[in-house]
Amino acid sequence: MKRNFISGILLNFVVMVGISVILSHPGVAAELAKEQVVRVGSDVDDIGTVDPHFAIKIGEDIIYRSVYEGLLRLPYGEMNMDKLQPCLAESWSLSSDKLTWTFKLRKGVKWHEGYGEFTAEDVKFSIERILDPKVGSPFRPTLSTIDRVTVVDPYTVQIKTKRILPELPALMVDYQAGYVVCKKAVEKLGNDIKYHPVGTGPFKFQSYKPKENFTLVANEEYWGGKPILTKIVDIFMPDDATRELALRKGEVEAISLPAKQEWIDRVRKAGFDVNLTSP
Repeated sequence: MKRNFISGILLNFVVMVGISVILSHPGVAAELAKEQVVRVGSDVDDIGTVDPHFAIKIGEDIIYRSVYEGLLRLPYGEMNMDKLQPCLAESWSLSSDKLTWTFKLRKGVKWHEGYGEFTAEDVKFSIERILDPKVGSPFRPTLSTIDRVTVVDPYTVQIKTKRILPELPALMVDYQAGYVVCKKAVEKLGNDIKYHPVGTGPFKFQSYKPKENFTLVANEEYWGGKPILTKIVDIFMPDDATRELALRKGEVEAISLPAKQEWIDRVRKAGFDVNLTSP
């Protein structure tokens, strides 16, 4: 039985923004019932980094979007900033002078691998890390209007802007500069954080094999509830034909490719589900 697998299951936990076409295997429902493991063929030969403050390469997003989160988020498929939802922050408000935003953080959220509880210190560290010119994050310009970040208490953080910035909450979503990283993990792992992500999200790091694959496993202590899937394996397959063949043979449950209309039409005729996402 055909099933719209990616939008129905995987994208509840993994948002593949930047991948233009996602294909899913018609028999994936039965496979999920057995193992709950999803293998994704990505159109890259390897990853450069899965540190969300640096990652810009298509094919890396399935990893860091499964591991890291922002203070806020949008429902999948939405770009309307009026529909922002709480994530690591439960609520947010603006001061009377419209320069200071206060975020009340979710309590009891745990970092992966025993790094302790998520707090306002992690938010402050993340924003200041991006803004530090010595760090060299490509997303520094995105947050350049921020004047300072103040930790009020472990679960309250204030962000003051240099000018009135009504779109500040939109910059705190789980995308690019909005991701919160673990201060303790970054300080301990150093450069290894590029390939050993530590987040608060529904999936956590298991292994990385250069030029082969990157494996995530379910975070059973996830604050949002136990994930449906037990494992995601991102397999590096830079060749289009190889990925399509792997999908047809059932060696992967989904593949990604740049959008090409003739290719989309062809695979749809073959009975595969195609899900388009924004680049």
